[in-house]
Amino acid sequence: MNPLPATADTSGPFECGEKNNGQAKAMSMCSTMVGLWTVGGQPSHYPPEAGLPFTQDLSGTYFLIQMHYNNPLGKKGLSDNSGLAYSLTDKLRKYDVGTLATGIVNVDPIFTIPPNLDEFRMTAQCSDKCTSSLPTPINIFGVNIHMHTRGRVAVGRHFRGNKELEPFVNNRNYDFNYQTTADFTPSRTFLPGDRIVTECTFTTKTDDKIIYGGENTDNEMCFLFFYYYPKSPRQMFCITDYTVSGYMQAVGFPYSKIMALKVEKKESETVFQALDRLYEKRHRDVKIQQFLSEEIFPQLQAHTDGINWTASSVRKIEDFYRSSHYKTCGSTPDSPPFIEPLTDWSDYQCGGLRPPNTGDDDVPVLPTTSQQQTTNGVTPRDHAAQSFFFALLGLGICQVFL
Repeated sequence: MNPLPATADTSGPFECGEKNNGQAKAMSMCSTMVGLWTVGGQPSHYPPEAGLPFTQDLSGTYFLIQMHYNNPLGKKGLSDNSGLAYSLTDKLRKYDVGTLATGIVNVDPIFTIPPNLDEFRMTAQCSDKCTSSLPTPINIFGVNIHMHTRGRVAVGRHFRGNKELEPFVNNRNYDFNYQTTADFTPSRTFLPGDRIVTECTFTTKTDDKIIYGGENTDNEMCFLFFYYYPKSPRQMFCITDYTVSGYMQAVGFPYSKIMALKVEKKESETVFQALDRLYEKRHRDVKIQQFLSEEIFPQLQAHTDGINWTASSVRKIEDFYRSSHYKTCGSTPDSPPFIEPLTDWSDYQCGGLRPPNTGDDDVPVLPTTSQQQTTNGVTPRDHAAQSFFFALLGLGICQVFL
């Protein structure tokens, strides 16, 4: 096996997002996540039977690193030399590793946490409508939780049909400063058609203003990133994208203001349908991003900032984040089963959950194809150590040919 001869792009870093039209194509083409590191993370390891190939098959491919920095005081002259380090082996492994992302993709005002609350729960669905496209069962061997400073509890629940299996993760003491990857040994089997329900619980008891979704540390996020093998040919971005129309109804945005919005409608399309259609395309169209950020979001924020958050209004928006007012797998409607929040199991770890053996068939330990072996007295896990370094740092593959 010949390693891939690689060269560095010396054109330098560029700013992400709608402000940078010149690199919009490069960002839009980076759709495959390879790995990430978050604050407090430790080196993460692939199992001995799986790895990330760096071979001639990747010729013409770019790897792009996205860094999130937090500089609230706007200090000048700061520098950074962070990066990602991968340990290489010359022995090609049997399986390629993939990344499955779950959570809430609304990193904008549609992600709303009311102030002065001990806890506020948000739910995301990785639908069976998405996972049914998996060509084979997969083995999940690790998960990384990502919320910001108000995150307190993160749960990744596993459903097969109407039956709930052992959770992938049940971290009830999340700390933004210690976001390490939880490794599963043995790995967990995930079948085509299984469902993952992500639950993120936040606290805003010291905040007197709404906390919105966003990439800044002062905003919030709700994601779980799973590492698995064998890699699916399709990118597994199995997220929940809540709709603008559903959100407007949940927060009681006045109908008169909705009708006054300058939204271009297609024939026979309602304002709500037009808004949802545009919102779905926001990640691929800079002009739509600008329209939303300049015309729609300011009006929504002005409305929600004026809400008197009673127990009733809080419950209404919390129910919205457990509803079916979202799209999955890009633009697919979903019909999630109604489930109560996970009951707190006292025997949990900070990462993966290993419940006591009660003999209850409703919480089985799933079979696995993973084997722990050693080579010349060194575990392949150490031999093939994979490390992630940096606030949030993500590495993605981009199919860009220049």
